[in-house]
Amino acid sequence: QIQSKVKHLQKILAYPPLLTILRVNTVHFTIDEAEKMLRDIIEKRAERKLANLQILRHPVIPDVLMIPAQINNDITVVGKEVIVGSQCGMSVLRGANVFAIGIRGADPNIQIGDTVSVYADIHDICRDGTTAKFTEEKLFVGNGIAKISRRELFKGNNKPRGIAVEVSEPLYLFPALNGIGDEFVFLQNLPSVVASHVLNPHEGDTILDMCSAPGGKATHIATLMKNKGTIIALDKSKSKLHKIKSNAERLNLSCIEVFAFDSTKAVADICQCQEGLRCPPFALESFDRILLDPPCSGMGQRPCLAYKMSAKELRSYSCYQRKLLSQAFQLLKVGGILVYCTCTLTLSENERNISWALSNYPELELCNQSPYLGCPGIQVEGLNKDQANSLQRFDPINIADSILRYHESPGEYFRSECTYSMKFKS
Repeated sequence: QIQSKVKHLQKILAYPPLLTILRVNTVHFTIDEAEKMLRDIIEKRAERKLANLQILRHPVIPDVLMIPAQINNDITVVGKEVIVGSQCGMSVLRGANVFAIGIRGADPNIQIGDTVSVYADIHDICRDGTTAKFTEEKLFVGNGIAKISRRELFKGNNKPRGIAVEVSEPLYLFPALNGIGDEFVFLQNLPSVVASHVLNPHEGDTILDMCSAPGGKATHIATLMKNKGTIIALDKSKSKLHKIKSNAERLNLSCIEVFAFDSTKAVADICQCQEGLRCPPFALESFDRILLDPPCSGMGQRPCLAYKMSAKELRSYSCYQRKLLSQAFQLLKVGGILVYCTCTLTLSENERNISWALSNYPELELCNQSPYLGCPGIQVEGLNKDQANSLQRFDPINIADSILRYHESPGEYFRSECTYSMKFKS
């Protein structure tokens, strides 16, 4: 039974989310204005194959527009195959073309203009440049038109750059949204949007986003605060800071302050507190609300064709996450809100971390979440049924059948992500 569930889960994770979620920048645009602008732009760009494209409003979350994917059931596999790496295959499932760098093998007779069938090498074992038919586990991701011959593709040591296969018949029809509405909408997964709403920021709050890059949640929090207050956005990686800043700039949000800083050291000792809130590390109880979206194993991200992490690496995440939770507890004001969220499915990184936090910091208590669009958490040692029910888990096994049937109820197609909120006892 466990093996059957695992196989079912693997099958579900190979599917991309069938809703494109766009969060509206409500500081500067109404939902009506954003919908009209988005519709106008897409209609100008849309090809005939996207003639039936819909733009929907989420029935619960007021700042979300949704575009359902169209499933292409009329694809006929052709004889000439192109084998791409798993990462490239996942991109194709989300609507991308095939770039030369992603190709591992190809039929030796492929010429420019040929129709080819594209397959993803699930386990990334195809030898680069192979001409033999690849018979290991692979996933069909669509048909396309070759923009370069097989001979030119593998000529010499350096692959050519650019598009090698223009995907003309994808499995799922998504609108091309690159560069669309940079200032009025933001592409984001629905559970990530839910997390910021659960945080429920108020105008004038002082908020910490502990692992902020690329800044999707930070910019959403700023929007919900109407750009009034202070958001401190930290990220350990200096190279990622520009993404947070650029996202804030293009959405015209000015209340986000960005720092390259290790959040496991975010709590200041007495001698470090002289610079105050404007520079990390910070004094105890500095923040009204804290969002902790820590590095995780990412086992809930879709599409995912194969999982290649070692058990040792997987176990390391919960230890790191608990260090961050400890810092978050110390930085949160009495009566403050802490939202903890991940994009993974493991108990060790989700429910067991929550149980650990409640056990080590009895001042924390779980509070009800709104909006609540997911499923209850899973009971583990230290979590009773009521506590597990207050957690929010977007688990693909619970929504698997609806995904496979492409059920038309809005909100069914989430990236798997677990979202929790914790609150100090007053």
